[in-house]
Amino acid sequence: WKDWIDEESLELFRKYGYFHLKLRDLSEEFSNVRVITLNTQASNDLNWNLLSSLNDPGNQLKWLEEQLREIESTDEIAIIIGHIPPDVALTEWSIRYKALVERFQHVIRFQGFGHVHQEEFNVVRGAFDFKPISSYHQAGSLTTFTGKNPSFRIMDFDKETMLPLRMHTYFLNITKANSEGTIQWEHAYEFSEAYGLDDLSPSALSALPDKFFEDPQLAVKYLKARA
Repeated sequence: WKDWIDEESLELFRKYGYFHLKLRDLSEEFSNVRVITLNTQASNDLNWNLLSSLNDPGNQLKWLEEQLREIESTDEIAIIIGHIPPDVALTEWSIRYKALVERFQHVIRFQGFGHVHQEEFNVVRGAFDFKPISSYHQAGSLTTFTGKNPSFRIMDFDKETMLPLRMHTYFLNITKANSEGTIQWEHAYEFSEAYGLDDLSPSALSALPDKFFEDPQLAVKYLKARA
């Protein structure tokens, strides 16, 4: 991991399980984009160790706020990733986390989580006006747990704004792989194209359930894609 995580982030990870780093690929570092990785065991409702520290385990929310304030002051962009999504986290932790998302909605460009072993999306709304202000996405799993084919997502981002543009899902047909003795990942669909969205903005995602209500076949398509 030394090629990806610097010593400061590595020490933070060893001590608390959360860290941040600059976004980079194999050839380029995006100096204005900070990836924040959360330790969501601090919000796990099945983590009984939290009974001794319910307020802010590991001072993670305090650290997150400090990171977001620094990102705001230096005109950077934040991408947040973690395992357990906020909507299935401990209530108090989730409320405080969503308050930070609302406060720093102008710098947080993407939130990605897992845990549920199927594709889902959630729209974050303002506490007072209930307007869509942000969103977060859960991808499928590489395991077959809960009887699903392994899957993963590849995201396309705008290089300048770091706003998500497209979400491609790939899957492995386990039955076919076992029968033929070879592994072949297949492209399943692209999210915005499949559901007729102009973009992946919070407002577009907020309107998608209405499209499902008006078009039952589209709703069935979404449910099948999650399976």
